[in-house]
Amino acid sequence: MDLGKAVETFLRERIDGFIRLDSCDRLSGGASQETHRVAIETRSGKRLLAFRRAPGGEPGTDRVGPGLDVEAALIRLARAAGVPEPEVVAVLDGSEGLGHGFFMEWLEGETLGARIARADTFASTRPRLARQCGEILARIHAIDVHASPVLAERLQQWTPDSYIRELWTDYQGFGTPQPMIDYTARWLLANLPASDRVALVHNDFRNGNLMIRPDEGIVAVLDWEVACLGDPMRDLGWMCTNSWRFGVSELPVGGFGTYDDLFAGYESVSGTTVNRADVHFWEVFGSFWWAIGCLRMAERWRNGPDRTVERPGIARRSSECQIDCVNLIIPGPPGTPIGDTAATDLNMPRLSELTESVRDFLRQDVMHETEGRTSFLARVAANSLDIVLRETAQGPEHQRRSHAGLQDLLGRTGTYQDLLQGLVDGLRDGSIPLDLPGLAAHLRESVIRQVAIDQPGYSGYTTAMKFDHEQEERLMGMLDGKVAIVTGSGRGIGREVALQLAGFGASVVVNDLDAGPADEVVAEIKAKGGKAVACAGSVTEAGFADRFVSTAIESFGNLHIIVNNAGYTWDAVIQKMSDDQFDAMIDVHLKAPWQILKAASEFIRVKSKEEVEKQGGAVIRKVVNISSVSGTRGNAGQTNYAAGKAGVVGLTKALAREWGRYQVNVNAVAFGLIETRLTEATDEKKMIEVEGNKVLIGVPVQNIEMANRMIPMGRGGKPSEAAGAVVMLCLPLSDYVSGQMLEVTGGN
Repeated sequence: MDLGKAVETFLRERIDGFIRLDSCDRLSGGASQETHRVAIETRSGKRLLAFRRAPGGEPGTDRVGPGLDVEAALIRLARAAGVPEPEVVAVLDGSEGLGHGFFMEWLEGETLGARIARADTFASTRPRLARQCGEILARIHAIDVHASPVLAERLQQWTPDSYIRELWTDYQGFGTPQPMIDYTARWLLANLPASDRVALVHNDFRNGNLMIRPDEGIVAVLDWEVACLGDPMRDLGWMCTNSWRFGVSELPVGGFGTYDDLFAGYESVSGTTVNRADVHFWEVFGSFWWAIGCLRMAERWRNGPDRTVERPGIARRSSECQIDCVNLIIPGPPGTPIGDTAATDLNMPRLSELTESVRDFLRQDVMHETEGRTSFLARVAANSLDIVLRETAQGPEHQRRSHAGLQDLLGRTGTYQDLLQGLVDGLRDGSIPLDLPGLAAHLRESVIRQVAIDQPGYSGYTTAMKFDHEQEERLMGMLDGKVAIVTGSGRGIGREVALQLAGFGASVVVNDLDAGPADEVVAEIKAKGGKAVACAGSVTEAGFADRFVSTAIESFGNLHIIVNNAGYTWDAVIQKMSDDQFDAMIDVHLKAPWQILKAASEFIRVKSKEEVEKQGGAVIRKVVNISSVSGTRGNAGQTNYAAGKAGVVGLTKALAREWGRYQVNVNAVAFGLIETRLTEATDEKKMIEVEGNKVLIGVPVQNIEMANRMIPMGRGGKPSEAAGAVVMLCLPLSDYVSGQMLEVTGGN
């Protein structure tokens, strides 16, 4: 029985008033499942249905997801929860001669992502779509699937760790070494989100799986075939993955909206705050997931029942996803592109000309003489021949460069395939560290060259090729997911350190002696989209160190960066200096940093051990202690201050040796003249009160002028410049720098 007759027989028994089947046409989209447009005649009039089924009717051994019957059940649940969904009419059980699938009502609307993102028809609709997506996802994540025990049992539950490892293992079974995929897997395992929330996850919520009408916005959420239980932020990250922006990369949510609108919609319905670092993690994961998913299409073409021409074509899109991973986690200069090569084939016609003739026939004749899926597949086939042409022209030089790069990177010779396999083996077993010199550049440049062959029009390729100093601003996400504590960060240098760390993506605990300045910095960070909390108080007060460290762990779940910055000067020549003056400087500049580091030591030790056990290596953490040239060179009138700041250098060098085993970088920065309220040029006597003591601040104008003449740059540093040196030592770019003391003096 052909498909049309089987559909007619089935619907006759299921649809009241059924008269006849008018048509059953397979639609062009849907690489994983078939979708057919079914037109029937009933006594009530004409009716349209959508028929969704497994390729060829059978799910096959490579099926992913819980099954189409579960998909139908989820659509019904979501519809009941207020999610826009079609009505499910009937579900197949496999005994009807139609295979596995279900019928649902046909809804009119646009599902082509490129049109939704770019067509004028949706210009007035696009601004509200991101918020709608957030609201809908919050409703999906609130659905209690455990109310149906059978349904809950059929849904796979993934932790971030298990999901990554399962996909990584699947990809390794394909037998195609793709080092950027292995690198990304390692990066993901090293940056797992802290949240343990589990909810229903649609798992393919994106532009292209939403039905949109210009006047209403989203009218249906489609394609639940890979739904699961897991971290709900997975859906938000996938919605923002570049593959689904359809060329409009500047609007991260589906090519039509902003992060802020998406998160606002989600928070308004869920009542929970979105962790942006977690969304970034899942955005990286999304490109990793789809890079492997694309390769799986080639595996299905080789072994599955549905050997359509689009599957190999989709498989070549894996490099698009890999370039998105490059742009997200190892952006940088793209290297020299491969130019057009002159033809050396003297045959008449050349191989390229034969290929072009077939491509043009498909594009100019077959597409125009056919319609529907046949026309669509003709276009796909023509696009595949474009890849063949670019591979023929650029492939040999791409492989030559990659081969040379592998030899330099690995420090040995061998065939291209042997070296490529050696690289992925080293990434998989952990013997090649992610920070191996030259690794990121090699991966970036080789992936860029591959995308130039597979899809040079892809937006991620354009982004990679446009890297320049403006692109460096994208590095501002290098501390996403990291948690920092900064003493004395309500004013001056500390304030700039806190703001810059937050700008790079870190969550920051801000401290000041007074609550007001700390709260102001927190508000400034939050206003810019960052995360921060205040922990006011003196660093020398009893119990402060434990309270400070606990604030970070309780607020953000981790601790990665410690900046001991708080301090002040209380000067006098030695014969006029009291014991209290000396003790005060030692307490604030040396003892307080030591106490904070001691308070953090147990957490760092235990967390490092956990990370080694779970992911094969500890996350690199950072300590930056603030010293002064007064401590490294001495300064008259500051024996107390100089002693404390010199002690900080010793503390730094000793702790670098102790904590190296935990992968903690411990460094110090010694400032020269930096323009803060403590060093303001003034001939007036200005006093501040610190813990009940009156302290003179400011430096005589004549002294400042003299100091500036001794500085090669001719001036004192600005707080933002001083902070830059501190933050530099907090970034991944300095992950192998430890036990060092950096003087920041303008060359003096």
